[in-house]
Amino acid sequence: MRKPVVACLMLQRAIACASVLTCLLAVPSGAAAADVVRPSSVTAGTTVPEGGARSLTVRCPSRAVALGAAVTQQGAGLTLQRSRPGTAAGDWRFRFAAAGAGRRGARVVLRCVRLELASGMSGARLAVSTRRRSRIAIPPGESSSVEVRCRRGWTATGYGISGGSSGDVTVAAVVPRPRGWEFELENTGSGTARAAVAGRCLKRDVPARSGGRSLRLRFQVDRREFSDRVGPGPAGAVSHRCGANAFSTATGSAVDPLTAIELVRSHPVGERGGSWRFRRATSGDEVDK
Repeated sequence: MRKPVVACLMLQRAIACASVLTCLLAVPSGAAAADVVRPSSVTAGTTVPEGGARSLTVRCPSRAVALGAAVTQQGAGLTLQRSRPGTAAGDWRFRFAAAGAGRRGARVVLRCVRLELASGMSGARLAVSTRRRSRIAIPPGESSSVEVRCRRGWTATGYGISGGSSGDVTVAAVVPRPRGWEFELENTGSGTARAAVAGRCLKRDVPARSGGRSLRLRFQVDRREFSDRVGPGPAGAVSHRCGANAFSTATGSAVDPLTAIELVRSHPVGERGGSWRFRRATSGDEVDK
């Protein structure tokens, strides 16, 4: 059983009054909170020379922070060695290696968000952080379960994985949780592999002021799950969307090692969507997303 999951970013706006919070889900029909948030996507690509490796750094627009990133296209014989948040709040870094003859190309997408304060508002600043687990030793033919958790008051929006230079580490599962991500990493190589994982965290509450009042912008992440039946060929490609007024930040999946079906790639699409592609599917294989 596989469970791709799309993490959907939504915004709430609350007026801070003593210990009472009044929350309003951001909607496009002129709500002040909706007008403040500006999500965006940045796409980039690279070409890796035959037998070589290439690093790629993708950056969000000015004043935006990076929520998550994913590979959208990957040439045959190309290995993703590393995907992780960069040292700056708006960066994400990838590294690819090519095997076999010829140059191989890859494309990635970076999900970003920034605040555009309305007239009279001030003081609002987005904050992101990265939680890491490194030096994860996985014996050959075995798997390891790892979790990264954001601090209290922060919510998980994206993740990164480093599988080493050989590319022997595969992701059997990456499942979003309220404050982090759960990973199941498998070593398909003949020697012990060392891996690392990272979770991108966004501070949920953003204080601000407007007209002499204290305000608070609140981010909320909704995790939606779906079920499909997939088969061989084009039927192995599926897509789903977040709810209205939401922005998809990351996709995940859970792989049952006893089944033949295999997740090839998944990534956010458009404003609210997510896409998953499977292979080795037989007619009637069921997928939960």
